[in-house]
Amino acid sequence: MKEELMQELAQTAVAFTERHKRNIFTGEHTYFEYWFNTHTELLAIFQEVFVKHKDKHSFDEMVFFSLVMGQSVSSIMDDLHSFDESSEE
Repeated sequence: MKEELMQELAQTAVAFTERHKRNIFTGEHTYFEYWFNTHTELLAIFQEVFVKHKDKHSFDEMVFFSLVMGQSVSSIMDDLHSFDESSEE
């Protein structure tokens, strides 16, 4: 079960990152709320995956996955900001 949740989180992260890199590349990220909305969207997507698996894992495992998701959100957003900065050059 842990592998299933980890795999779904990873697939979600990759799909999200690729979609938003395309948005950045095409210039669809220039409106004021883009970064706030993107961050919120990523949290919501991870929450959906998390809730879907909540009954399959112990409380301690879910705390661990919560921390993994938090680190993933931070890493993904940093990656998108870096991609944006490199696209401007």
